[in-house]
Amino acid sequence: MIRMLIKRLFHKKTLELHLTDHCNLNCKSCSHYAPIADEFYISLGELEEYYNKIKNRGLIFFDTLRLMGGEPLLHPHITEIIELSRVYFSDINIVLVSNGIILKEMPKKFWDACQRNNIIISVTKYPIDINYNELMTFVKNKSIQMTFYGNNIIPNFRHIVLDTQGKQNPLKNYLVCHCGGIYLQLRDGKIYSCSQSAYINIINERFGMKFKHENNDYLLLNQIKSIKEIKKYILKPKSFCRYCNLKMTTWNNKWEMSQYKKSEWL
Repeated sequence: MIRMLIKRLFHKKTLELHLTDHCNLNCKSCSHYAPIADEFYISLGELEEYYNKIKNRGLIFFDTLRLMGGEPLLHPHITEIIELSRVYFSDINIVLVSNGIILKEMPKKFWDACQRNNIIISVTKYPIDINYNELMTFVKNKSIQMTFYGNNIIPNFRHIVLDTQGKQNPLKNYLVCHCGGIYLQLRDGKIYSCSQSAYINIINERFGMKFKHENNDYLLLNQIKSIKEIKKYILKPKSFCRYCNLKMTTWNNKWEMSQYKKSEWL
């Protein structure tokens, strides 16, 4: 528990942002709910509005901006998003998180933008028909930095179980959570502590659930006055933590394609 508090205090912070909700891989129990998400693309106008508020208010509390989804390469304006992101955040790491499936199919303007704006491409390895060594060589030959999210192919998948009754202990959960307060999410003009909270509307809409947010579950971007407010938010447990049944959550599930069943998340 102490270790997680120290990690939240001193760990380099990451801000994650969905460019899309949907994906072209559909992993069972995806922690961002991509298999059951409707087709969604963030607009350039909305994105610039968020970036402008963060920069002009001095709220760059993060060392890394992760552009993700879903599968971000599905966004029709991915090149423009890369350019826009670097305009606003000149001194941080910008990481594009992908499953790599259509990476080789991306047009020249995409690769030029990645090289020009010093974008890091991070690919997660799955047990699918991709030669990851060849993919690494392909990207590096374009003078672009590429990393893998974890060194090995993911043989197992995490199943985060949600308690529909919300009877879990928020404080105990937050003290041992490996995601909350470290990988913050920017969604609909709000900053959330974790992906489960930020994208719960996908679960609600797909399965007719009624998971609810309280005021302390997020920060409204247009009301944040200082980084100090964000730091305080990071350290405190959230009401939404009552929905995470960490005792039932399992880490060694066989990786499979989603069957779009409620049981994959609940």
